[in-house]
Parts: sequence; C-alpha cells; structure tokens
Amino acid sequence: MATTKKASTTKTTAKKPAKVPAKQAPVKKSATKTTRKKEAKMESFHAYKQDVSFLTTRVTIQTAYWAILSIFVLALGLWVISINDQISRIQDQIDQSIIEQRELDAKELQLLREQVKNKQR
Repeated sequence: MATTKKASTTKTTAKKPAKVPAKQAPVKKSATKTTRKKEAKMESFHAYKQDVSFLTTRVTIQTAYWAILSIFVLALGLWVISINDQISRIQDQIDQSIIEQRELDAKELQLLREQVKNKQR
C-alpha cells in the first residue's frame, strides 16, 4: 500500500539570486623541486701530515686556566686531608679521656670495695 504524496499547496516565493563571488585568479602553486643528493666522489685516503709535532708545547690562555684549576683542586684536597687529620686527633683525645676516666672509676670502685670489707670485719 503505497501512499501518495499530496501536492504542496504552499506558495513559492521568488528567491533572490545568490551572489556569486567574483572569480579569483587561480593561485599558482610552486612546484616542489626534488633534488637528488650528489654522490660523493671516491677519493683515496691520504695520511695527514702535521706541520707541528705532537709533543710540541705552547703556552696559551688555556694552559693558564688549567694550571689555576689544578692548583685549586690540589689545595682543596690538602684542605680536606688536614680537616680529616684534625678530626682524627680530636677523636683520639676523646677516646684517651674515656679510657683514663674508666681507669679512675675502676680504682675508685676498688677502694670502695676495700672500705666495705674493712667495715665488715
């Protein structure tokens, strides 16, 4: 059962013609150039001949920088060693005083025990 469409009875209004945009000039797109990498020419390897020998020494500003830096590092190393020595001496003094105090305490304890024995007799 097919239904048929009713004819539309609405009024059709005249549509204004749509504004057509002005024709623009076509944009030229640059063609991308594909370049091939040039292959390196094969050359034989020749040993480089140095004008200056390897063991030649020259004093430059970098030499001064390295000298200053090395002196600074050595000075810091000596400083750390001296601090370590001082700490070790202090610890030795503390240990020595603890040992002496224990010896004195042991002698005092022995004297107290002898006094207690004498009183008990």
